Amino acid sequence: MNLVFVGGSVRSGTTILHKFLCMDSEAARRLAEPSYLRMLVTTYQQALLDFENDTSSYFKDHEDFRKFHALLINQFLDRTMLAHAPARHLVLKEPHLTPCFLM
Repeated sequence: MNLVFVGGSVRSGTTILHKFLCMDSEAARRLAEPSYLRMLVTTYQQALLDFENDTSSYFKDHEDFRKFHALLINQFLDRTMLAHAPARHLVLKEPHLTPCFLM
């Protein structure tokens, strides 16, 4: 399954683009914005900022923490894709994650 993220500035047309992409016959039905995914990403960012004071107590180093969190996010995406099989495309729209696309 292909995973497509729709991002951009708020009020810039992301909703209409999301609707358009979900009209494809092989796409999963249009889903609500994945706020849970946003929480996972922002939690990672916040914990990384406070790594030396708190997060380091639970992880060997930054890379260990990154790998752990990547597993959580990948599991969420895998479960979401599985829940919408046999669709071949999953389109997720979350404008607030756009700055993270370059990470």
